Amino acid sequence: MRTRLLLTIVLASLLAGYAGWWVARDFRKAEACERGSELGWLQAEFRLDDTAVARIGQLQRRFEEECEVHCEQVRQARALMATKPGDESKVRLEAALGKCQASRREHVLAIAACMPPEKGKAYVDLIMHQVEALSHEGAPGLDGHHKAK
Repeated sequence: MRTRLLLTIVLASLLAGYAGWWVARDFRKAEACERGSELGWLQAEFRLDDTAVARIGQLQRRFEEECEVHCEQVRQARALMATKPGDESKVRLEAALGKCQASRREHVLAIAACMPPEKGKAYVDLIMHQVEALSHEGAPGLDGHHKAK
C-alpha cells in the first residue's frame, strides 16, 4: 500500500512538473532557437518590437562586413609576426587586435542602444564578456558566439 502511494505521489509530481514547464515555456523563444534565428532569439529574449529588431538587423549586417575587414587585418598581422617577428610586427598586430576589440564593444553597445535601457543593460551584461573572449574568426552573432560557417 505504501509503495503504491509513494509511486502515485512521484508520478503526480512528475506530471505537475511537466505541466508547469509546458505552461511557462516561452514558445516564441523556443521556436527562434530551433530555427537558429538570432534576431528571433533576441526579440523573444528581450521582448523587442519589430522596429528595434529591424534596426538591430541592419547594424548586425553592417558590422559583419566591417568585422571581416578587421579579422583579415588581424590574420595578416599574425602572418607577418610569424614570418618577421619584431617590434614593428608586434605593434601592427596589437593595433589590429585593438581595433577589432573596440569595434566589437561599440557594436554591442550600439545594439543595446536600440533597446529600452534596462533591456540594453541586460544584453550588455549577457553578451559583452562572450564577445570580448572570441578569437578573430569572423563576426560574432547577436548571441555572442561565432556563426557556423
